[in-house]
Amino acid sequence: MSAFQERTLRAIANHIEGMLLFIPLAIMVALLELSSALTLWGTALYLGGRVAFTLFYLPGIPYLRSAAWGVAILGIILLAVPVFAVML
Repeated sequence: MSAFQERTLRAIANHIEGMLLFIPLAIMVALLELSSALTLWGTALYLGGRVAFTLFYLPGIPYLRSAAWGVAILGIILLAVPVFAVML
């Protein structure tokens, strides 16, 4: 297996891990009818961050990859805020 194929498999595994956070929150937002501008921005940041992460991860660009990962995490946090606010 080539180095690029190995990086691709690691990127896929990383996406799956991210989805384990994102999907339950997205389902909770939908079921609890918590959609708002905040959750829209959270979803957009998550998706954009994940796409950018892949674009920077595959060729091995370290600092931009980390920044893109941070954007995706910020998106998850924005999605989680209204969910946890309802739970408190």
